[in-house]
Amino acid sequence: MKDLYMINFIHIPKNGGKTILEIVKKHRLKSLMYFAHWAMPFVEDGINLYVLRDPVERFCSAVNFALQKWSCDKNVRNCIKHGINTPEKFIQCYINKNHKYHNIVKAEIENKEGKHKIGRMILKYKYIYTPQVLWIRKKNNIYILFENYNEELKEVLDRIDINIEIPRINASKKRNNKLSKKSIEFLQRFYKDDYAFIGMIKKMSRKERLIYIYNV
Repeated sequence: MKDLYMINFIHIPKNGGKTILEIVKKHRLKSLMYFAHWAMPFVEDGINLYVLRDPVERFCSAVNFALQKWSCDKNVRNCIKHGINTPEKFIQCYINKNHKYHNIVKAEIENKEGKHKIGRMILKYKYIYTPQVLWIRKKNNIYILFENYNEELKEVLDRIDINIEIPRINASKKRNNKLSKKSIEFLQRFYKDDYAFIGMIKKMSRKERLIYIYNV
């Protein structure tokens, strides 16, 4: 099999990666490789596949995921205990250093223990809050937009002769994701590199974003 046919999926947290992991495991695919959050994504062989998501939507999903799936974690448990149970409350506590719960949210968002890494690179923030661009290498990439996830993933898989239904996995329950103007502006600054990169990718045509599969 030529390198052109090998696709390396790089799992950026909260961008639909669990679905692709389950596809790879269930079907034992040889033409689609899965790389977890901590794996060094700059592999030389094949093409890298990424899913890109609106940063504000992704942050809200990350907070809800933490509250729903990691309530046993001491930092998340502290947030819940003190009523910090929405993305808006997370942000307001985090941006105000004088807020009485600032350190509680800071402990949840930041990677103070150094356990969250990409390869050998220690991240400033935990995986689910880390900017997406830190996982991206600058060449030989396919970019799926999260808002077109099922349709574009199916197109990629069809082009490499993987004809399967796309399951929906790991969806968080709907919560209160309403954000104030101040909070949205904070996230726009916090994820400014993501916004710049995703904005550039969105200027491409669909075929340009998925260009490598059209060479198969």
